[in-house]
Amino acid sequence: MGERGVVVVRREFKKSLAYGRVYEVAVAEWLARDKGGLVLPAYDFRGGRGGRRGDVEDVAGPPLFVGASRDMTIPDLLCFGWLEKQLWVEVKRKEKAVNYRILNELRTGLDLDKLYGYERVAKASGIPVYVVFVHDDMCDVRGKELSWLLASGVQDVLPSDGDRNGIDARKTVRMWRYHELDVVAQKSEIDVYV
Repeated sequence: MGERGVVVVRREFKKSLAYGRVYEVAVAEWLARDKGGLVLPAYDFRGGRGGRRGDVEDVAGPPLFVGASRDMTIPDLLCFGWLEKQLWVEVKRKEKAVNYRILNELRTGLDLDKLYGYERVAKASGIPVYVVFVHDDMCDVRGKELSWLLASGVQDVLPSDGDRNGIDARKTVRMWRYHELDVVAQKSEIDVYV
């Protein structure tokens, strides 16, 4: 890929990061203020040079556990006290839940490589991972512990035609029925912090 391709990819990464970051910050605020949790962001929400919250100009990539044999991408937040335990919290913002027409049910998903990466972090740290899904078109925020997400799922799909609903066509995605995820909050509770 030439220099032009690198610039386009970097721009798309920053755009995608900024889109998700809005709710990463809002969920962190909600956990701390409404749920009494103590929250440690896995990166600086202000960007690297003290910019505004949500600024992504200085962010080069995902936060990492750096190890001798391999680096591991860590979830967005480390939270103490929510759900009566210590948890890594990964916030996934999506435009909409996918309507699976054959069964007329809503589904959501996550790249398998990310799931397995978070599983490695949970094992290495001894701290479970909880994934929170925020869909722009839904009134509630849903989530589940990673152990359930890994053991469950209605299907693993490799989308056939480009990026659809935020799903990268080159990656296998684990899908779950939206209604099987736990209601974590009403979106309006978290939107207060957006």
